[in-house]
Amino acid sequence: TVQIMIGLFTILCGLSWTFFWTASVSSGIAFWGSSIYISTGAVTIATEKRLIPNMVKGSLGMNVVSAVTSGIAVFVLCIDLSYPYICSSYSHYDGQSNSSYYSRCASSSVMFVVILIFNLLEFCISVSISAFGCKAVCGVKPTVRITTPRN
Repeated sequence: TVQIMIGLFTILCGLSWTFFWTASVSSGIAFWGSSIYISTGAVTIATEKRLIPNMVKGSLGMNVVSAVTSGIAVFVLCIDLSYPYICSSYSHYDGQSNSSYYSRCASSSVMFVVILIFNLLEFCISVSISAFGCKAVCGVKPTVRITTPRN
């Protein structure tokens, strides 16, 4: 359920980012990334209810895709935070006071940091679920070797 909540929060923040240009908006990571998070969470919840081997494999694959997606999202959000165009997109508003300008700029930066933290959390969750799924599916079955002595 955490993956679904992160996906919903990311898509809602992505909708508010469409008013100014960022690398997150141009790459679409806020939209396709959050849809991957939501679908991964749904598959993981369905797998938790029924432990069918093919569903566990599907959940494993979706969590690997989700981990890669969240890694890309972290990279793109770091690019967004490293460039000052977040605040420069608000400069086209005429007649606003300096306090209004700086409050919009600060709220945008805080929103990017919160989404960055959520994407790091999504990465950790996806990697840990993938590790448990891999142990369940890809685990080596113990074999017993019997040797008979030669006479």
